[in-house]
Amino acid sequence: MTNRHALPTIESHALILHPQAPENRELELLEPYGLGPKPYNFVWACITLPPPSPDPSAPAAVRSRSTGGVLNTYATSPTSGAYLTLFVALTQGDQPNSPRLTSMRYRDMLAANHVAAGGSLRTLRLIGTASILNRPAREAISQVFRRAGRDWLVRERVEVYPSDLGYAELAAMNPFMRGVLALLRERGQSEMCGAFVERFIFISEGYDAPPGSTGRVPRLEPPLHMVTVFGRPDAAGADDANADNAAGGGAGVGAGSRCGFRMSSART
Repeated sequence: MTNRHALPTIESHALILHPQAPENRELELLEPYGLGPKPYNFVWACITLPPPSPDPSAPAAVRSRSTGGVLNTYATSPTSGAYLTLFVALTQGDQPNSPRLTSMRYRDMLAANHVAAGGSLRTLRLIGTASILNRPAREAISQVFRRAGRDWLVRERVEVYPSDLGYAELAAMNPFMRGVLALLRERGQSEMCGAFVERFIFISEGYDAPPGSTGRVPRLEPPLHMVTVFGRPDAAGADDANADNAAGGGAGVGAGSRCGFRMSSART
């Protein structure tokens, strides 16, 4: 039977892959959530995806957009089942229904990148999104901190489980959460061995106002990150992952607080 959600390729969308040197310091975002003991033995790929040359008939705002021609930079670890988005901008602007720079969706790009690097969706367990710039996503994350009674201007993290009150509303607000949930709807039962969201972790690096500051916080402060942890029924697919990934795969399922989001220890 034909799979209506067959995995697309970068090439099928006329996009170009450019390997880049890995930046291992970026792994710090995912390290607390089960990458395994060092050395990680990762095959991290950092790849840029330039958009195709714009159609001359396209609006001037699209043709003149300046991001260095980059749609997406990422690093992926086939051996640890981890994927990290470092930058992504697939639309002109970050509001709903903004003109698209490519027809390829973020969730498909993520899956295609991981598989092309030699990974398997069966054992994909961690997705990190670093240094979030998207306005709706940042606003949604600020709501997480407010509802948890935490100040996002200090170094802090808050965990959100599917059973938490307000989860559905938050997911609707945050485009990165929507992308993860769409990935699961389309591939979770088949290619991902019944994967489900165990928890989302939202991380703020805090903001230290410089001397002489007027007190106004710059728009892209504080730096914000998101980590998605997948679980699987009975640790399905864990045989192909490292032992540490398998050990953490089912923790916390269905254990979310019914009265709000969880605050965990501040990052140090």
